[in-house]
Amino acid sequence: MEGWHLKTAFHDPMHTVFLGTCRDLYASSMAFWIREGFYGEGSLSEKLQQFSADLRKDCKNERILSSKIHM
Repeated sequence: MEGWHLKTAFHDPMHTVFLGTCRDLYASSMAFWIREGFYGEGSLSEKLQQFSADLRKDCKNERILSSKIHM
């Protein structure tokens, strides 16, 4: 196609993260980390609360709007 160059192609976060396989992989990875004890101490509820707090903090540090993250 005239005018199209490979360097103009980019990853589409909406389709690969929010609607695609990354969304499912992320949830499975989080469950594995928590189940195997890689993520903190306490009950499942406490671990999920801490994970959520850490994610919001990381998003703030990276200037990603946490309201845009659908969890």
